[in-house]
Amino acid sequence: MTDANEVSIGGLLSTIKSSLIKILAFSLLCAAATFFILSNMSPRYLSEARVLVAPTATYQNPAAGRNPEASLVDQATILSQIQVIQSRDIIGQVVDNFSLLKDEKFQEILRGRAGNSIGNILSHGWTTSYEDMSTETRRELAIDTIIDDIQVVPLSESRVIGIRYHNSDPIRAAGIANSLANAYIEWQRSEKVLQNQDDSIRLARLIADFKKEVKSSEAAV
Repeated sequence: MTDANEVSIGGLLSTIKSSLIKILAFSLLCAAATFFILSNMSPRYLSEARVLVAPTATYQNPAAGRNPEASLVDQATILSQIQVIQSRDIIGQVVDNFSLLKDEKFQEILRGRAGNSIGNILSHGWTTSYEDMSTETRRELAIDTIIDDIQVVPLSESRVIGIRYHNSDPIRAAGIANSLANAYIEWQRSEKVLQNQDDSIRLARLIADFKKEVKSSEAAV
């Protein structure tokens, strides 16, 4: 009985030892493969630009009373501005201002995307060859590429929006993130100009109504 137990324990230890060697060899192989893959991957850099969503001050009719909520920026406003930053018009300005269609490294990215993106080919009717695309189609492809690499997020407990861009080139990552922020700021300025014009028109109409009331009061007197 004792000899049988000793044989069983010895065999068990031998099996465990053999298994540990196999597990160790497999772990070393996985580690070597992981190191090889990571060493051959292009590094990805993250750059972030931040913009402030300021409350919009518009003219209010004094007779209607003061509305304290009119100058507040709520969560819906923040989310709306995020959609604006991610719009194709804003990103298209970045493509043009940053001359991405003339950038050789960025064109390599577009060539790879043109050949591998089956969904874009089916939805847009693009050819698989980047050289066969028109300039406008290449621009649309560049916009889609930037959309996939940007992340626009609201920063908690603030009216600040973070614009983050991932790229293998740190200079390009910073440049595109800053260019997105600048394009958005220019859009804000143009919107404020239009809004000020609308406010001026409403104020002029209000003054005209007041003049009519004054004339009516004088005539009554």
